[in-house]
Amino acid sequence: MHYYKTSADDECRGLIKFVYDLISYLQDAKRGTELDYVIARKNPLFPKPVYLELWGSPLFAIRQKIVSTETTEGTLFLLGPLDFEKQAMYHLTILANVSG
Repeated sequence: MHYYKTSADDECRGLIKFVYDLISYLQDAKRGTELDYVIARKNPLFPKPVYLELWGSPLFAIRQKIVSTETTEGTLFLLGPLDFEKQAMYHLTILANVSG
C-alpha cells in the first residue's frame, strides 16, 4: 500500500490525501464478498460528515456507515462474479465527499 504523505497543515487546508492500494481476490469470490475497507475523516473546516462514492466497474459497490460526526467507514464488496478471462484488472476510485 502506498500513501501520499501530507502534513497537518495540508489537512487543515482541506488538501486531498491519496491512497493507492492493490486488492487481489480469487475469480470464484462470491457475490457479497467483502474485499477491503476505507476509513475517511471529515475536514474540520466543514460541519457535514463525509460521504463515500465509488467510481469504476458496476461489479463493485461500497457500503458506508457514519460512525461519528468525524468518521465514516466504507466496505468495498462484490455485486457479481468476476471473470478474469474477460478482464484481469479493475480500476476503482473512492471519493470522500462532503456534499452528501
